[in-house]
Amino acid sequence: MRGTILGYDAASGTGAINDLSGGRLKFTRDAWRSPGEPVAGRLVDFEVAEGEATEIFLVPGSGGVSLDFSGDDPARTAMTAGIVSLVCAVASFIVPFVGPFTLVVSIFFGIKGKNLGRELPDKTAYYLSIAGLVISGIALAIVLLALVACAGVIGVVGLSSATWN
Repeated sequence: MRGTILGYDAASGTGAINDLSGGRLKFTRDAWRSPGEPVAGRLVDFEVAEGEATEIFLVPGSGGVSLDFSGDDPARTAMTAGIVSLVCAVASFIVPFVGPFTLVVSIFFGIKGKNLGRELPDKTAYYLSIAGLVISGIALAIVLLALVACAGVIGVVGLSSATWN
């Protein structure tokens, strides 16, 4: 059977689902079978036993692709942070003039996504964040090497012009 989560209270571990026929069913956290926490508005597939929803699974693709930093669902927040980290890290290579700014954003969101995603059963957000941090580290090393090279060139040119005077 399919329905939509009406609400979920993490403190009590209980929630309600509105099935497609308009009826309401209660459920407990123990009946949730998908990664993350139940979130209101998500489409789910479930079984009914003794007047309650059991064996509740999130319908694939119904979780939405919108960015979420509300903190209501740690899995979505971690995934959003991981995606932002990775995109900004790659953008630092593609758009060189904004590279330093995107590196800061990438590192910030990479750390946030890594910390949130570490404890989740689905490690996708964690790995995206790690990838963003690794790429950011490589980009940062390249930027620092370029700065050191520029400083070296300026120093050599300065020394050579001083010796010719």
